[in-house]
Amino acid sequence: MNVIRYKYVFLWFSAVLILAGVASVALWGLKLGIDFTKKFGFYWSH
Repeated sequence: MNVIRYKYVFLWFSAVLILAGVASVALWGLKLGIDFTKKFGFYWSH
């Protein structure tokens, strides 16, 4: 596959993936992992 020839296709593809990730974090937020819950680990907002 000739990557240099299709560099703008790859650029747009990666930009769409990054924007989709940022939009999903903005809409739904990040859930706290097991390290930051009261039941299993350190709870950071004592």
